[in-house]
Amino acid sequence: MNKFNEIQSLLQDKADIQARINLIPYDGNPEIKENASGKNFKGNEKR
Repeated sequence: MNKFNEIQSLLQDKADIQARINLIPYDGNPEIKENASGKNFKGNEKR
């Protein structure tokens, strides 16, 4: 039963985060960019 509660909690956290992401306004399309040091970050491609 403990695993069930843990999975349920993780799914609730995922749903909360997904709802917050959907509320973020942006123009253009989301894209993954790489900076000079080779690290990836999320950016917006403006049209």
